[in-house]
Amino acid sequence: MTEKDWRQDRYRGFNFTTTPAGKGKVIVHSRRSGKSQILTSAEVQFLLSCQRFNIPADHVENYCRNQKWKQLPNRKGVLGKLFQSLLRFALQEGLELPVREKEMESLRQ
Repeated sequence: MTEKDWRQDRYRGFNFTTTPAGKGKVIVHSRRSGKSQILTSAEVQFLLSCQRFNIPADHVENYCRNQKWKQLPNRKGVLGKLFQSLLRFALQEGLELPVREKEMESLRQ
């Protein structure tokens, strides 16, 4: 894939409005295209997390990693704080919180 192709495949969620549509559904209206679509709350949450231009696969991996970080148990306890400090140190060393392919599959679809 050329660099030009890679740039065209990048995506960022912006310029759209959301309106609740009941029971975990949201109407998303793109101001750019003028089209609307009904999505789940989880899908909208993912779209809103796409703040930088990036390829969709990287958005999915980053989103899953951030969700995993938020779900860590007892983040305020002593062990939670110790674990977080170890993760921050790992990030500084270029290591990432691991995300399995299975965790990203449904979001990719």
